[in-house]
Amino acid sequence: MSVHALPMIGWLLMDGEQEKETIDIDGMAFDVMIDTAETVIAKHPSLFQKSGELVNIVRQRSGMVGFNHIHSSFVRYLLSKAVSWVDGEKGMIHPPPSIGRCLLEKDDHGPIKHLRTVVAFPPMDGAGSICVEEGYNKETEVYFSGGVKVTVKDKPTKEDAQSAIAELLDIVVDFPFAGENHKAAWIAAVLTPLTRFMHSGNFPLAVFQSNGPRIGKTRLAKIISLIVTGADCPFILQTNQEEERKRMLSFLKLGRSIGLIDNVTGEYGGANLAAILTSRFFEDRTLGHSKMVVVSNDCFWMVSGNNIILAPDISERSLNVRLQCDDERPNLRTGWKHEDLFKHVLDNRQALLSAAMTILKAYITAGKPKQNIPQFGSFEEWNDLVCGALVWAGMANPTSTREELEQEADIHRVTSCGLVDGWLELQAELGKFDGMTAREARDALVDGDVKVTEFRDALLERSQSRMITAAVIGRHLRTVKDINFGGRVLKCVELDSKKGNKWATVAAKQGEKDVLAEPAGG
Repeated sequence: MSVHALPMIGWLLMDGEQEKETIDIDGMAFDVMIDTAETVIAKHPSLFQKSGELVNIVRQRSGMVGFNHIHSSFVRYLLSKAVSWVDGEKGMIHPPPSIGRCLLEKDDHGPIKHLRTVVAFPPMDGAGSICVEEGYNKETEVYFSGGVKVTVKDKPTKEDAQSAIAELLDIVVDFPFAGENHKAAWIAAVLTPLTRFMHSGNFPLAVFQSNGPRIGKTRLAKIISLIVTGADCPFILQTNQEEERKRMLSFLKLGRSIGLIDNVTGEYGGANLAAILTSRFFEDRTLGHSKMVVVSNDCFWMVSGNNIILAPDISERSLNVRLQCDDERPNLRTGWKHEDLFKHVLDNRQALLSAAMTILKAYITAGKPKQNIPQFGSFEEWNDLVCGALVWAGMANPTSTREELEQEADIHRVTSCGLVDGWLELQAELGKFDGMTAREARDALVDGDVKVTEFRDALLERSQSRMITAAVIGRHLRTVKDINFGGRVLKCVELDSKKGNKWATVAAKQGEKDVLAEPAGG
């Protein structure tokens, strides 16, 4: 059969009656053979290319819809199922293994449909249009898995939005939110994954925390997943940066709408999370391969834990959903309005999902009137849409909870400030107002008899080692250089690879003629 006739090939179901098309590869060039095979499997309804890889859509036993990254043997199976392969006088053959391998290794798969992600909720665009039809939409490259029907008015009003908010809050009426803004932050977390196709910006992190265990912070996160996806929330546990990066990449490759990092302890943050919160695409090497993949970042990330302390760069990119319960044994509380809460949410998912979409559509229908809310750097589009809608409907501004997270993250800033001010005191103690080296500071702190303790205390608190060496001092000085702490800045005033760099705390914003600041309290 000629290549020109290939568009006539359809995906043939195994009905036992219909005869397959035939492809004779005798004398066919290898590149033509690959293009032929690619055109054949492109007709398969659940086969797509995503981030340069071939995937097929699968529905897991949990109800989550995701992807399988297919193997070359499965490609050969699809080719064998679709057409009969012939090699001249040899007659019928199996599809050559080299075809399957080559198709998987190609970066671009020509006629095979591109897939951005699979969602379990009807996608809504920036104009408020809702795609309720189950299946693949080639305009958005999004596959809606179906299973839920939303009911949203064509032109909902502010009153409709307020009623929708009340409907959503009814299911969390027994949760002890620390304040109205925390309650608004939870509603914002419900809306956030639904806005993925309404703007091209990023999402902040949603932090679910409480002042103790068994108060309900993880349940709040799971409720969002039940509303948005109709299934329990997929989660990963806090681990080292390398392992966490691999797991995050796996979530993105599978096109998850929501991801939860559960039971976070200690100070939490890191480069992986910072990057994933402010990037629309995530690039990394796949496990066991040298090939780099670039995946679309469509996942809304949440973390849960007790009294979480975020790294400073993460606290600035987060919402805070905090629960506060003063009961000694909160797990023994009774008198719930919804005894089996998860079942209630699933039974009423259609209404709850419709309510969430009503809030967004009502705000868009009203023309998205500008609200008097602070800007949220890196999340401007999300802030204007989600927070704007909630404030417009009468709720507190969800992003006001960010200030609490930033204050709690100031533990790191306090020690940084201690290094800068402590260095100035140490300069004054040693009479080295033009600056000094890390070696000179080490000798004074370890071998000398200096009276100042602020620098030593800040250094030991930041360092994992109790040893004070010139290398440790230099490393921590570099982490705080050129940052304004209350009008004081630590600068490297002289570079000397042999004797060591010379450091000095100076007054901020003095240009090239920096003047030495007075010691703190002086």
